[in-house]
Amino acid sequence: MSLIQLSPPTHRLPLDLLAAPGGFVWWYFDAVDAQGNGAVVIWAWGLPFLPGYASASRKGFPELPAARPSVNVVFYRDGKEDFYLLQEYAADRARWDGDSTWHLGDSRFHSYVEGDQRVLEIDLDLDVPAYAEKLRGSIRMQGPARQSASNESANPDHDWSPLAGPAQAWVSASHGDQKWEFSGRGYHDRNGGRVPMHDQGIREWIWGRIPFKGFERIFYLTWPHSGDPEFQGLDILNDGTTRQSQPLRVEIDHRQQSLAGPTYPRSIRLLHGDTIWMKIEVKHVLDEGPFYLRFMVDGHAEGQSARGISELMLPDKIDTNMMRPLVRMRIHQAQAKNSIWLPLFCGPKAGRVGRLLSSWVR
Repeated sequence: MSLIQLSPPTHRLPLDLLAAPGGFVWWYFDAVDAQGNGAVVIWAWGLPFLPGYASASRKGFPELPAARPSVNVVFYRDGKEDFYLLQEYAADRARWDGDSTWHLGDSRFHSYVEGDQRVLEIDLDLDVPAYAEKLRGSIRMQGPARQSASNESANPDHDWSPLAGPAQAWVSASHGDQKWEFSGRGYHDRNGGRVPMHDQGIREWIWGRIPFKGFERIFYLTWPHSGDPEFQGLDILNDGTTRQSQPLRVEIDHRQQSLAGPTYPRSIRLLHGDTIWMKIEVKHVLDEGPFYLRFMVDGHAEGQSARGISELMLPDKIDTNMMRPLVRMRIHQAQAKNSIWLPLFCGPKAGRVGRLLSSWVR
């Protein structure tokens, strides 16, 4: 079985994942336009990035995902981060209603199929550290509901499924006098598993999606600690049909050192047989950490070029003792004492130093 299995979109992540020690479940949305404006929203239980979550599993005392709900919201402007918030809630501030609606804090997430369309509706209402004003906004995405390929099956260790084909997204949010409003191509998927991320044998993964005209092209590249790497590629067409292209071969020109430590490829060529299936070039590093990088990338395939989103993760580096204090600086935990550096990293990019200093003298 593959390290990360593509599963049918009709397969619902089971509610009992919330009781799987060290497990995880998250839903993901992103949108991007040609000008470099973008948004990423993740709502989750047991998000591996949360401080102390992975280390508890490594020590033999895994926590339950139900105890660690969170929401991550990031906005980008002109290819640069403009707002960042990772908010963790107490367990009683989150609930999973049925298989399509989630409430975390005062925010609501609803993902459903209507006819042949996948619809995602997000209502954001989140506290922002060091501010009286809340982040409020609405996001809507609609596109063809993805149809399964013939060989898809659920993997209880890591179950992954894109949920829509080429979709249109509308983003409107505000915090005080700052606003983020744009429309562009949207993407929506979900991940769930009963085995902690760092115990799945993956040394590194690189994922990405490129919104070409007429199809969404998605790649998932995994390098294990031992054995052969797995390179998955698929297209989701305008009618929702899934078209798989594998096995792929990967050619990387060179890697660049990030400020946070991990190296990443500036460009990747994915080949199907002797044909270039897609070429990917990093345009902007959007998010940089010791175990996770997010990029805005340009993809080139079938005579087209388009801008999309990609990410790199190093599961073994998640929640190490040395890095945990740095990670805590970026996470607002409503139920716990937060880092004194939190205002520098959470909230709007503008004015971060000033609000950090103001928070120290209150």
